[in-house]
Amino acid sequence: KRYYLSNNASKRSSMSFLAASPLSRTMALNTAGTTTGGLGEWSLNEYLNNRIYSAFPDSWKQLMKQVKVKSSIGDKSIEIASADCYITIPAAIEMDSTKNSDPYISEGSAIDYFTTNNSRILYDKDGNAVQYWTRSPNKDYANYVFAVQANGEVRGFNVPTSLNYVRIMFSI
Repeated sequence: KRYYLSNNASKRSSMSFLAASPLSRTMALNTAGTTTGGLGEWSLNEYLNNRIYSAFPDSWKQLMKQVKVKSSIGDKSIEIASADCYITIPAAIEMDSTKNSDPYISEGSAIDYFTTNNSRILYDKDGNAVQYWTRSPNKDYANYVFAVQANGEVRGFNVPTSLNYVRIMFSI
């Protein structure tokens, strides 16, 4: 019950799933090189909700719900916008409960499992710890975004054109 449904804002999804492994290649968060508009305006969001969603088998797509996913609109703003998503990426607050100030606290809630750097580490298919994106722009800088570092630390100094791994989430 992490996200509200896109087609019925009074109801929530039943459950949300976070991938145990990243997508197989690194990607830029936004090829435009800006955090403007937040998740709904970024090229990664378009890729996830078109190419990646289409790659799921029909039986999975029938279960998946389009949900309203919140993120800051970037550019040092604490304003929040919603994007309608089948596939998304975690927010900084979902990965690290210490990111509990505005705008991060408005992007979601902490996932209980992620309490230490070690619990946030994600490994690629070769067993290497990798850095992966969050959907949270850094409110203190115009064009930096939070990412989970290979050591599990959540840091907000990644430019949107950097190539990082992607850890997907979806809801049913």
